[in-house]
Amino acid sequence: MALSSDELIERAWDALDEEEYDEAEALGRRALMIDPDSVDARIGVARALISKEDYAAAMPLLTEAVTLAPEDPE
Repeated sequence: MALSSDELIERAWDALDEEEYDEAEALGRRALMIDPDSVDARIGVARALISKEDYAAAMPLLTEAVTLAPEDPE
């Protein structure tokens, strides 16, 4: 059974908590394939990238998240 975008995002957050940054990034990117407008998936992938010190790759995702949800405090 395929996982939903929300389930993938939840697993990505769990992976972040476990410091499994590659797994978190992969899960977040899968969530974005299912729901291209997901702000939570973008933030999750960006956090994984930041944790891997790939700031240049994280910046466009954060910019997109702000564009999609300018009122979201996260």
